Amino acid sequence: IDVEGGEMLVLEGMERLLQGRPAVVVECHSMPILRDVLNLLISHGYDHLEVTRGGDDVGPPTVLAATAQ
Repeated sequence: IDVEGGEMLVLEGMERLLQGRPAVVVECHSMPILRDVLNLLISHGYDHLEVTRGGDDVGPPTVLAATAQ
């Protein structure tokens, strides 16, 4: 998901889909958004989370989320 600041709106719109815990990749365009995305994914039971520095090692952080299922 790369929506230039609308990450939480997209994830909130995916509420039913997230209940099935599909793998998710979210590019976060600010630290507050990163915090909110991580909190939302954790609240949905995601237990494998990785935060990277973006594809070019300088871009916005990217969250890679999955579950052990």
